[in-house]
Amino acid sequence: MSSFWAFRMRRVCFATWELKGFTAGGIGVLIGNLLSTYGNSKDVELSVLWYGGKSLDEAAFRAVYPYCSFYAADDWAIKARHVALLPPCDAHAMERHWQSALLMRALLAIEQEHGPFDLVEFPDFGGAAAISVHEKLLGRGFSRTLLCVRIHSTEAVLRTFDHRPAHPENLYVADLERRGLADADCVISHLRPIAESVAKRFGFSSEWMKKVGSSCLPW
Repeated sequence: MSSFWAFRMRRVCFATWELKGFTAGGIGVLIGNLLSTYGNSKDVELSVLWYGGKSLDEAAFRAVYPYCSFYAADDWAIKARHVALLPPCDAHAMERHWQSALLMRALLAIEQEHGPFDLVEFPDFGGAAAISVHEKLLGRGFSRTLLCVRIHSTEAVLRTFDHRPAHPENLYVADLERRGLADADCVISHLRPIAESVAKRFGFSSEWMKKVGSSCLPW
């Protein structure tokens, strides 16, 4: 993990469907607080990659977070250079699968046009990081970007404690969430016991815990 802490971040992007000031949700509060607190820092450039269902445009975003950059995943995904070679929406098993692919496409397009982010942080819920981390493993992008997943709570973990109707997509979502966490460059957990609980739920080895930290950011 020491190599991660030595990594000097400059351009940091948060992928999210929640954001304080526009939606409800604890993930959005956390990201909103980070943007408000560090958005004007001279040491880091903060951005949001938005994939929320609620419409949010750059003008509205900049009115609340004037020092941060905004990217709408839907708009950027169609700009990816090799988008014609990628599977269409209906080739994906479910919406969450397509959503994860959409984020990957958008990030590739942003990288092609504006250069790579130093770090992209994904929420664990829904497996948002899964397709991006696999694109990196395939050597097709993000070679200069640290892909990170922050533990909030996954659908699979919630179903361990909270009764929800069974559905075939449950297994797909759990696999996406597991793959995102397993293959991310680093994982953020505010409390180590939470990471240990996630490791137990998904069957991760002690090696996985070595890439878990409380922060991957320089502050």
